Amino acid sequence: MNILLVHPGGNDKIGSRMIPPLWPSIISSLTPDNHRIDFLYTAFEKITEKKIGRYDAVGISVPTAAANEAYKIGDMCRELSIPSIMGGIHAFVLPDEAKKHCDSVLLGEAEYVWPKILNDLENKCLKPFYKDKLTEPKDFPTPDLSIYDKYWFYTTNMVETVRGCPYDCEFCGATMYSGRRYRYKPLEKIVEEIKKWKRKNRVFFVNTNLAADIKKTKEIMKAIKDFNLMWWSACSVNVAEDEKLIKMMSEGGCSHLQFGFESISPKTLKAMNKTQNIKVNYKKLVKKLHDYNIDVVASFVFGWDTDDENTFKSTLDFALDADIDVPAYFPLIPFPGTRIFERLKSQNRILTHDWSKYNGAHIVYEPKNMTVEKFAEGLVYCWEESYSLKNICYKTMSRHRGLKKTIISLPVFLCIKHGIKRFKPYWRTCQT
Repeated sequence: MNILLVHPGGNDKIGSRMIPPLWPSIISSLTPDNHRIDFLYTAFEKITEKKIGRYDAVGISVPTAAANEAYKIGDMCRELSIPSIMGGIHAFVLPDEAKKHCDSVLLGEAEYVWPKILNDLENKCLKPFYKDKLTEPKDFPTPDLSIYDKYWFYTTNMVETVRGCPYDCEFCGATMYSGRRYRYKPLEKIVEEIKKWKRKNRVFFVNTNLAADIKKTKEIMKAIKDFNLMWWSACSVNVAEDEKLIKMMSEGGCSHLQFGFESISPKTLKAMNKTQNIKVNYKKLVKKLHDYNIDVVASFVFGWDTDDENTFKSTLDFALDADIDVPAYFPLIPFPGTRIFERLKSQNRILTHDWSKYNGAHIVYEPKNMTVEKFAEGLVYCWEESYSLKNICYKTMSRHRGLKKTIISLPVFLCIKHGIKRFKPYWRTCQT
């Protein structure tokens, strides 16, 4: 069969150029050679009936913010009588909604069910839903990164080391989708993947938390030390507990670590069930990482019932004082399937169910202690102040990072500047 994998990505070409979605490379690696797999990313290439008509089946990812686009693609497949399968977290939490626009929904991870789907496609007996147990570490596939060759990305060197998250924060769907148990890819598989890369100077560890298990993370750092990588990854604040691990990360080529600081208020962290952050001194963590020449990307989420209009300035002042290299500020997005969505829905505070507006550019619920207008003003204020020309120059020149790290920061700032320009009209006008 000729199978097309489609990732709906809107038209944000600059941000989409950074790192591709991982799932197409996993599906491609799970597909036997007697089938042909193609990949289409709608951020770069328009999808048409003529293009879809060449294929025997279409797999479509459904991220929440792109769900409407995914559904239109599914409807197009139906008009052409081409079987379509949808997957991704939005389809996982709202399977009946997704099923209205496709022939089958893959619920959760693909490793154990994709071979069954291929068999049923060949025999023309596709089931409406497919679900299996979470993938065991020994069965983690090696992604087929060649599927990205048709587009230019900042890097396609991606390696997934771990799945799962035990924390279950109120606003996050990672635990629901990937389970509470950490599942680490075998170390020998990680090493073999890295050996196959042609260039190793830009690497992304595709994890929600690289330092989930300190002991295992140290084993990974030891194994990659001699590859001369320059990499970045998301990480939890528990890395602060072990300076030896930070040293090993630096020696292994770590350029940036990305943290979900979320809030500087212990009361707010408790409300969102991110209590693991409360015991960590953010400023000391940033200083310790800087001592080992690791830059810090830290995200803050505004709009909790414990936040008010003063939260924006206090958070901005903290981010600047702590010398966070790349602070990022987001409105709370109550994604469907999360506890925060259900709570706000029960309080009649959800303003829209237009999923295309669940992208961080719109405020989609009614805040408790401020108007939507004040919320929007606060977001714009934090972004524009943090990335003023003065502060960008300061971040670039305040300490020695080395030429390679200075160069790698330039596309990051370019994307941020683009994002501020793109999102500001929505925040300013408070469109919902």
